[in-house]
Amino acid sequence: MPKIFNTIYIDEKPSKVLEITNDIENWPTLFEEYKKSIIIERLDTEQLSKLEFVLENNEGSSWKSYRFIDKNNLMCLSERVDPVYPFLYMYIKWIYKPAKNGTEMTWIQDFEMDPECPVPLEKGLDKMNSHTKINQERIKEYIEKK
Repeated sequence: MPKIFNTIYIDEKPSKVLEITNDIENWPTLFEEYKKSIIIERLDTEQLSKLEFVLENNEGSSWKSYRFIDKNNLMCLSERVDPVYPFLYMYIKWIYKPAKNGTEMTWIQDFEMDPECPVPLEKGLDKMNSHTKINQERIKEYIEKK
């Protein structure tokens, strides 16, 4: 099972970083590759939020995902559900850990490429790892400028 693991320090408290990075309607601003984000359903409690949403990238592909946000434990779990291709599965975990006077934000992506996907695994890994680092830097700059 391939896994991508990236961490970045952000000079802001973890609860604020969690709030900003999980404002899915603002993802086209936070992430370079998203053109549109639409929340289909949102269920909130004091501790947890469950979101069903659709993302569209700049190439026009779109997919539906689920996201569970645990505000007390400062983490999120996501799953890409429809369409899953070019993956067989894609699970994402974001962790927001207090560090120094800010946040250590870690993203973990567990996935497997669909055997029908023409992109070799190593190329896919390199692209996703690169995009993750770029997006984490973008988010860091966005949050620290506020």
